[in-house]
Amino acid sequence: MGRYPTVASKLEILEFIASKETATLGDLVNQFGYTAGAAAVRLCRLEHQRLIEKMWASKEGYCLTSRAYERLESLRRSRGKTYSQLLNEIDDLRRQLAEKESENQGLKNENIRLKTELSQIKSQYY
Repeated sequence: MGRYPTVASKLEILEFIASKETATLGDLVNQFGYTAGAAAVRLCRLEHQRLIEKMWASKEGYCLTSRAYERLESLRRSRGKTYSQLLNEIDDLRRQLAEKESENQGLKNENIRLKTELSQIKSQYY
């Protein structure tokens, strides 16, 4: 039974290469579980998109291009906005929850008052 490769996003691969400064085909195989062929295809696509380039000192190593660093920075900024939007949404949901809990407590108090009133009315007639 063979092992199935992880499907890593372009962003994940670029961030991985950025974290190491240079990466080889073997690094992608080890990190993401790709076969050598699948890793070669991913690297070829990234190279074709001018996001990575071969290191001159090492025929096997790849590094990010300035274009890739710009793309990563842009993605990180947009991800940061999304993150702050999520935090705002969480705060809104917390406020809504507090309001609902307050309404719920008010209904509980009203229920107790009505039960007490009903009990008093029953005691007058029985």
